[in-house]
Amino acid sequence: MKLKECIKFNAGLNSKLLKERLGEQGQAYTTKEFQQDMELVFDRYNQDNFEEKRVYAGDIVFSLVLNQAIMVSEENAGRLISQQMVKLAIDLEQIDPWYLLYALNESDQIKNQRPAEERRTLITNLKNYDLVLPELEQQKKIGEVYYQLLENLATAQRYAQKMKVTTVIFLNQVEKGGRTID
Repeated sequence: MKLKECIKFNAGLNSKLLKERLGEQGQAYTTKEFQQDMELVFDRYNQDNFEEKRVYAGDIVFSLVLNQAIMVSEENAGRLISQQMVKLAIDLEQIDPWYLLYALNESDQIKNQRPAEERRTLITNLKNYDLVLPELEQQKKIGEVYYQLLENLATAQRYAQKMKVTTVIFLNQVEKGGRTID
C-alpha cells in the first residue's frame, strides 16, 4: 500500500508566510527542534489537530531535508512547521506511530525506495513509498523495541557528553599544572 493511502500529509508553510505568521502565532518548528526531539525521551502519542501547520506533542513530523521522522516532544509543542517539514496524520487503528517512525527511519522496506542521489526527500516520493504493514499487534511490538532503542541511544549520548566534559576539564587542569596523569 502507498503511504498516501493510509497517511494524511501536511507540509509546512513557505518561508515568507511562516515569517508573517510567527509574529502572531508563535515559534517555528525548525531542524533544530526536530533534532532536539530526536535526542529527547518522548511522550507517548497524543493526537490533537488544532491547526494543520502547528505541531503538538505526539505528532509525527518528517524532515524532508534530514530524511527522517520523529515524534514531537512536549518541549516543542505548539510550534509551526516550515515547508521543510511534513506532519503525518495517521489512523491509530491501522498504524502504530512508533512502528511508522521505525519504518520511515530504519526499515529497508522504505530505504530501498529512496533514490540514491536524492539528498532531500520530495513530498511526492514520500507519499508514494510502499509500506507493507504487519498486524497492529506486531507493529506495536516493533514500535516498542524501537522506542526503547531511541531511549537507550539518548541516554548513551547524554552519558558520552558528560564524560567528554569531565575529561576535558581534567585535561585542562593537567595542562595548567594543577594535576598529573599517572
